[in-house]
Amino acid sequence: PIGDNAPDYVIRSGLKAPPQAVAIELSTGSSVVGRDEDCDLIIPIPTVSGSHAKVELEGETLFVTDLESTNGTFVNNERIEPGSKTQLSPGSNVIFGDSNLAAYVVQQDSAASAE
Repeated sequence: PIGDNAPDYVIRSGLKAPPQAVAIELSTGSSVVGRDEDCDLIIPIPTVSGSHAKVELEGETLFVTDLESTNGTFVNNERIEPGSKTQLSPGSNVIFGDSNLAAYVVQQDSAASAE
């Protein structure tokens, strides 16, 4: 939730199409990204696994971990190793499975608010 002392991050769709214009705000803890209804960020696309990846905030650092998804998770166009935490920075591009349908950009809340 916004309002604590930790920096807030927003993972915002990198696509302009309204159906994909979703964002997830992170202040603490972790969020699961996937196709399943119990995920924190639901991406209803066939190339996204049920529980595709975990995004977590540790202190002031944001990480993504691929949860052994079928089609992979990519950070700045590089496929990350399943189960391995990969650091994200503001401006990082994150792709869950399919670059045409599930591309996201990491922003700090102050940068997101300036738009």
